[in-house]
Amino acid sequence: PAEGTKDVGEIKEFIADAAKAYGADTKVLTEMARRESTFKTGAANNWDSNAQKGTPSKGLFQFIEPTFKSMAPKARKANPQAWQGIDK
Repeated sequence: PAEGTKDVGEIKEFIADAAKAYGADTKVLTEMARRESTFKTGAANNWDSNAQKGTPSKGLFQFIEPTFKSMAPKARKANPQAWQGIDK
């Protein structure tokens, strides 16, 4: 979903679609997003050790940017259709 989306139903649908696309467990991913960001797409952790090093955790699942950038190519290669319209 777009950053700033507040519709939890829409966010859960996005998570379910992503889980299906990768063969992951929807319930597990939904619970992770709930715990990590309380479903806030623009969530950012600006106080932990990662943030102190200049790489705050961000988004629904609270990834740091280096982790996201290192994993995104593998995820994109595994399922290019899931990445349609995403520039990152």
